Amino acid sequence: MTELLIWGNYLIASAFALWRASRIDLRRLTFADGLLIGMIYYLVLPMLFILMDGEISAQFIMSDDYRPFRDLDTTLTIIICLYFLPLLHLVLPRQAPAPADTAETLHFNRILLVFVAVTYLASTVGGFWLSGLWAGGHWHANAQEALASSGLALVLRHLASFSRTAIFAILVYQTWTAAMSQRAFLLTGLVVVACDLLLTFNRITAAYFLISILLLNQNRRLVMAAVVVALVLVLPAISNMWPVFRGLATRNGYTLEGMIAAAQIAYRTATAYQGLADFTSGVFESINIPVLNYIVQNQGDALNVVPGSIYLRPATIFLPKMIWTDRPEVYGTTLGALINVGSNGLALNSTLIGEPYGNFGTWWPLGIYPMFLIYHLLFRQLAMVSPAFGAIGAFCALAMWRFDSTVAAVALVLCVVLLFSVRTWVSKRHQRGGAPQRAPL
Repeated sequence: MTELLIWGNYLIASAFALWRASRIDLRRLTFADGLLIGMIYYLVLPMLFILMDGEISAQFIMSDDYRPFRDLDTTLTIIICLYFLPLLHLVLPRQAPAPADTAETLHFNRILLVFVAVTYLASTVGGFWLSGLWAGGHWHANAQEALASSGLALVLRHLASFSRTAIFAILVYQTWTAAMSQRAFLLTGLVVVACDLLLTFNRITAAYFLISILLLNQNRRLVMAAVVVALVLVLPAISNMWPVFRGLATRNGYTLEGMIAAAQIAYRTATAYQGLADFTSGVFESINIPVLNYIVQNQGDALNVVPGSIYLRPATIFLPKMIWTDRPEVYGTTLGALINVGSNGLALNSTLIGEPYGNFGTWWPLGIYPMFLIYHLLFRQLAMVSPAFGAIGAFCALAMWRFDSTVAAVALVLCVVLLFSVRTWVSKRHQRGGAPQRAPL
């Protein structure tokens, strides 16, 4: 009976989410759209395989495996989320229908894309250089050492994280509105993915790219089917080898020979998973669900999380810790030290639900609603300048499923900086050219 109730609620809530997703307009994406898209990718799909297998292993996480028909508190929390976010998507105010793009708006969006692309390349290459990875080492250890010793490295990390998210948002909007061809989108997306994989060893841009392809081809069933098959049957094999590969690729220097040797070892030592839940974990980051299970089981004093800190950290993200030494730690780092005792600087993600649950317990939907509403309205306001900013808000909400909750706060600040920079650039260009045009208001 319990299994029947869980399956029934999962299927009903998932159908509700997919119905709401079918109402998304790519010409006027919102923050709420991103929350919903992220839920489908990072929760609905992996939960299907977890329910089919009856469990997902914790793998390298020093916590219990998650068994949905045994860990009922966690399963109930997930089902509540499956109902809550589509309902939120239904009730939050929508953007007005997007008007036809004017010449000024098209020009503004092209310049915006160039600014974001340049920011991405400069910050990613700069972060790679400061990490010293070009001379060899471990990708994560080098990055942590650079962050600990250089304020510039932290700034570049924020810029790279924002721009790698924003660039796909703008690409989706530009392609959907026919301001960019599908071929240009695919080429640009592949370049960004390759750049990120080779310079940061980060897989998130590959996920952004795949989700972007799904969004842009939502009416092409063959393309959708091919991408879903790849997500389930092909890409997991590569993704499961990636942690071994990136751990070994640069240990003796950043060389082609070293990468080939690491790829060979990763292929030979790839773990054979018994079920779909573990096999597809690398693609859907399903390992975050056992971490969420730990949070639900240990919510309270054991987590050592100050209630409401999820609001304090975004508000003080740019405040140096030397000024406020008691500033709440990054939630993922707190989890890493608590769960994987003895790990150095390990950050564990726990889906979008983990931090709100750690702050508010079973009342997390009410606790996090004001934050989602604020982010939704602020990105909606920016989208009045250009719908491309609404798309950035959507992809930032998507990123919150995988990264820290401060992602959206940083993005809002950088979007304002971008808006000011592009307007200034366009205004100066028009003054030099003597054109009477102006940037969109």
